[in-house]
Amino acid sequence: MSLSGARPCSGRRSAAVALWVAIGVVGVGALEPRALHAQTTAPQGDEEAWDESEDGEPSTPPSSPPDDSDEPEGDPADTDADADADADADADADADASQGQSDALGRPQLTRFLPEPASTGAEGFQLVLPPLLIERRPDVSTTAVFPLFFLREEAASGEAEHGVSELVLPPVYHREGASAADVVFPLFWWFRGADWHTWIVPPVWSHSDPDGFDFGIAPLFSTRRHRDSYHHAILPALTLAWGDADEDYLFAGGLFYRLRLRDAERWGVFPLLWFNDTPGEAYQFAAPFFFRHQNRERQQTLSIVPPALFYLSEEPSESFWGIAGLLHHDEGPGFHSTTVPPLLFHYAEAPEITRLVTPLFVYSNDHGSETIATWLYQRYRGATEFDGVVPFFWWVRDPRDHSETIAIPPVFGRWTSPAAANTVVFPFFAHFDEYGRRQTWITPLAANTRDLVHGDETTWVAPTIQYSRWHDGEAFNIHPLWYYENVPSHRHHVLAPFWFDFEQRERRDRYTVAFPFYWRFVEGVTETQVFLNTYFRRREWRAEERWEVEFHLAPLFDFGETSAGEHWWRVLYGLVGWEHRVSHDRLWLLYVPIDLANGGSVPSAPSAMDAPTFTQF
Repeated sequence: MSLSGARPCSGRRSAAVALWVAIGVVGVGALEPRALHAQTTAPQGDEEAWDESEDGEPSTPPSSPPDDSDEPEGDPADTDADADADADADADADADASQGQSDALGRPQLTRFLPEPASTGAEGFQLVLPPLLIERRPDVSTTAVFPLFFLREEAASGEAEHGVSELVLPPVYHREGASAADVVFPLFWWFRGADWHTWIVPPVWSHSDPDGFDFGIAPLFSTRRHRDSYHHAILPALTLAWGDADEDYLFAGGLFYRLRLRDAERWGVFPLLWFNDTPGEAYQFAAPFFFRHQNRERQQTLSIVPPALFYLSEEPSESFWGIAGLLHHDEGPGFHSTTVPPLLFHYAEAPEITRLVTPLFVYSNDHGSETIATWLYQRYRGATEFDGVVPFFWWVRDPRDHSETIAIPPVFGRWTSPAAANTVVFPFFAHFDEYGRRQTWITPLAANTRDLVHGDETTWVAPTIQYSRWHDGEAFNIHPLWYYENVPSHRHHVLAPFWFDFEQRERRDRYTVAFPFYWRFVEGVTETQVFLNTYFRRREWRAEERWEVEFHLAPLFDFGETSAGEHWWRVLYGLVGWEHRVSHDRLWLLYVPIDLANGGSVPSAPSAMDAPTFTQF
């Protein structure tokens, strides 16, 4: 449907037809009051008729309503509301103009049955008679009978080369112009332009444009390709594919897959076939029959045939192959080796290296170090020397430090060196003489150890007696009952489990316990004693000539006093009590504290740097 010079006339004919339909609905009588009202207003486009008033005086013409040709089309109800507002404004203007005239004429009375349509000025026209809407603008013509009919025609103007025409006759929609459309809802959709088109006939749809196309049959099949990207889907076959210039994804039948990510490609049939190919590595896996892996950076290839457990590995410097658990062969530039585990056989040869292993003997020559081992005799010659009949006898020599070891397990052992000589006759005798220390054991009766450098000596007498005499102290223990030790740093006496007395002389701390009746702890400036149900604590700062004392006889009585004259006492934890402080007095009555201010001052707390050592009692 194109727009030509004759289209406006066609639009007027359509408007006239719609107007006659509306008149038949509303009735002719409803139009007469509008005509009466029109006589009281100026005709559109005839402003000269308002230049002078009845008595010849010039009069200002009523301001014409603004041109709403550029305003968007609104709801007919909004148009009616605007018309009512304009009509009221006209009535006020008429009332103002009539002032000064003869009172014999009286004020005109108007009766409205329909609202006055808003004036569109000289360049447009709008008529709203719900459900009828008629609007005319220079480039746009709209006619509608809601909800049965809608027609909008817009002429070509400006950059638009084609006009636009829209027609709605539900369920039919038709549009002409730069982009055209035809719809028969919900059975048919057809949208098209200069170089594209889209049509839908459910469940089939199709679209094409210069960049590609789309086609599908919902929900069975769909395909799409636009520039470098595409996708295909066949749901009954469980097939899905999509991708672009850099990536491709394909899943078919729920089992087959193919993935391409730039230079990497993977594909297979789950769970039997797995193939991977990338610039750095590649592998092929056909479960459970074959596996192959390639590391292209290291030029390494590994192949495995699972049923026979056959494997083959190849790389530039080495290659090996075999059957797992049965045979292994390894070779490379200048070396090779063969191993047959079930036969306990191994042979290897390389520059300055020879190894041979059989069920009867072992021979190895590794850069001049030679080893021979049989079931009866073993021999080694290298940095050290060894001869033995393991596990009954061995003799080890080290020419580098002139050390020597002879062992006849588990009875006799002797090892010597320029700095030590040790002999053990198990389990009766042991003597160790090494590095300034000498020990002698006569088991299980006694043992003695002596430090020849410092003059320290310790003696053990079976089963539990230990006596030690050091250059700076001594100790005597009878395990596990009596423990005594006296050295410059500390001293302790223990008679388990009744008496414990520990003294730290450096910190001048002491802990004494007569279990379970008496505990006494002295730490710094604090002394604490507990005897049965009594508790006593005293703290003294000798440099400041200050002290404080507290005593508790649980649960009957509590008492405390300080060097500043402060004191307090309580009976049964506060049933009755009195507390005197420098700053206040407090009375305890039935466990309720009652403060009584006395206007004193509180002495400053002692500094931790000035705290002296507590006086021992």
